[in-house]
Amino acid sequence: MTALEVLKILRDDFHIGPNIDDKGKRPVSNKQLERWLDSGAIIINGSKPKAREDIGEPHWKFSSLVFFPKNPDKRITIL
Repeated sequence: MTALEVLKILRDDFHIGPNIDDKGKRPVSNKQLERWLDSGAIIINGSKPKAREDIGEPHWKFSSLVFFPKNPDKRITIL
């Protein structure tokens, strides 16, 4: 399972990553998740996988998931 597929499941099941725009809050798009992964803005189990990189099975066994690790105002850590 790729990193992008895992985050799409998490987004749909847990509504992770609301994106605020002129229409209010809505879930982050697939393309935005892909950009975040490819730019290193998401750390999964201590590594920064690219969007199409296989991170293995089962996808729900994480030791950590960090969004925006370099930005203290936006950083989200899920243990």
